[in-house]
Amino acid sequence: MTYHAKTLYRKRINVRIGEETLKFEDYPQLYQVSDSLAVRSEARYYWLVRLKIGLIVAAAIVASVTFSLEPDLAELGGIVLAALLVGSMAFTVIMKIKNYDQIWSDSRAVAEYLKSETWSFMMSVGPYDGKLIGENAKIFLERQRLALQKRPELCAHLTTDFEEAIQISDHMREIKNATFETRKEYYIRNRVRDQRLWYMRKAKWNRKQGDVWFVVGWALEVLAIIFAIIVINQRNLVVNPVGIVTAAGGGVISWINSRSYNEPADSYGFVAQELLLSEEKMKQMDTEEKLAEAVLGVEKITAREHMIWLARLY
Repeated sequence: MTYHAKTLYRKRINVRIGEETLKFEDYPQLYQVSDSLAVRSEARYYWLVRLKIGLIVAAAIVASVTFSLEPDLAELGGIVLAALLVGSMAFTVIMKIKNYDQIWSDSRAVAEYLKSETWSFMMSVGPYDGKLIGENAKIFLERQRLALQKRPELCAHLTTDFEEAIQISDHMREIKNATFETRKEYYIRNRVRDQRLWYMRKAKWNRKQGDVWFVVGWALEVLAIIFAIIVINQRNLVVNPVGIVTAAGGGVISWINSRSYNEPADSYGFVAQELLLSEEKMKQMDTEEKLAEAVLGVEKITAREHMIWLARLY
């Protein structure tokens, strides 16, 4: 192939890469299984939390009704109440044994670390600067091994997900070998802007959820006061609604505490603004050195936010 042909071929490759996005399957296999495990573990953890809260609220409802019933029905109500409380205790034990929250945080930590390493590898920054791609590949694979070595208990949950062992995809190699302008535009669009929009969406979602659950909790408190006044004036009520509404309010508080909506809303909004500034600065950069510095800065921002998330989780 002549020099002109090689140049033309590389230009076509760069144009194609510039129009593409980094798909989930283009990431290392270890990232894919870690991310999938984190998503599943988070869903299962909150599913158990919802069930536990639901059983406690149901137990409070049954308790408020049971002791005003006839003896035969009261005995049945007592059995149902005991079953609900035992079920709540059982879910507590299941949550402890399954340890979904720990698996979720560990697998998410590995996934986010590998995601950052993938972008550093493709942009040739940090430990991947100024080396041949073969040397970079060795460093990349070694750093993956070290990431797992820090969390050996996670390996048992990851091994069942491995179908292939492709840790450096062809697309990753193409981006790494692309021209400066192509890599810069690709990073801005697929890393900085993508992360910024993700944090913006999450900030809005958390803020909205926080407002909704605040209103629900406040409404239940008002309802409890109203019912308390009714109970004072109507002592012959069969059911005591105050206990039911109070239990529901306690369930709402438990759910809000498990999700912590307000803190992520503020934190994610701040990170989104930081990434917006980084995106604008990167558009003006015209050297490899400046680009490398900017990439490292963006990766530090995302890594810092992930550390804050872990601290908030525990």
